[in-house]
Amino acid sequence: IANLHSLWTPQVLNAMPQQVRASLNMSMYEQKVLLGQKVCRADRADPLGRVQFWTSQIRSSCYDVVAIAARVPSIFYNKFDANVANSLFSHWQHQPLAATQLLFERVTTDLFVHCPTSHYSKFLEPTVALLMQQVTDQLSNAWKLVVANSSSGNNNNSSSNSMVNNNANGEASEIIHDKLTRAASGAVLESLMKFI
Repeated sequence: IANLHSLWTPQVLNAMPQQVRASLNMSMYEQKVLLGQKVCRADRADPLGRVQFWTSQIRSSCYDVVAIAARVPSIFYNKFDANVANSLFSHWQHQPLAATQLLFERVTTDLFVHCPTSHYSKFLEPTVALLMQQVTDQLSNAWKLVVANSSSGNNNNSSSNSMVNNNANGEASEIIHDKLTRAASGAVLESLMKFI
């Protein structure tokens, strides 16, 4: 998971050829779905779109393995340590907003709900603190961009971590960033509400 997350860091992205870097972007199919546009078979059939879909499925599978493992608390939490937590949340400030939504929808509820009370101080407290610090910074920056775009009419979200394809026009890119920010924020809040 740590290696997967490292692909989105500036150091690794800058070292990648443009064609490889494009495989980490959101596919045109996903963009059209977010924008409510009509999708066709060709949107999912192009080679780049297939690689982008494969990349997103690798992330989903990694998170699903953690969520499923957490449902066997007698084994999982005895092995879960700082190294596992650091891997799961490594380089989070560089992850796309869709990853935050995915993490909170797929992993955190299982990870936290199944945690035995005996592991609260060892696992739950430091893990939640680490995760929320990373996610709060990410969402804060995302919302600042949403506010800046809406107040100034600026469509340039090049500093966002939406990982939108470069061929999305400015207005579409701004709408996608706005929707991803809202979806990720909603997933975080919904997950936290289960612990109140």
